[in-house]
Amino acid sequence: MDVAHKIFETETRVVRILDAPGHRDFIPAMIEGCAIADAALLVIPSSTNEFEDAFRPQAQTKLTHTY
Repeated sequence: MDVAHKIFETETRVVRILDAPGHRDFIPAMIEGCAIADAALLVIPSSTNEFEDAFRPQAQTKLTHTY
């Protein structure tokens, strides 16, 4: 599985967008792709029960920091 990426430039920035799958089988590819990132956005499901399922003890979404 590859991490999809797209690069575009503005007058002052070079922006690279990475799309890495979150399934546990693809975590190594996600980590490799995110290693070059300056910022990240975690997208999780927001449908009823899917959000809660993403944070259950056996799920792979982990809350490590609170702000």
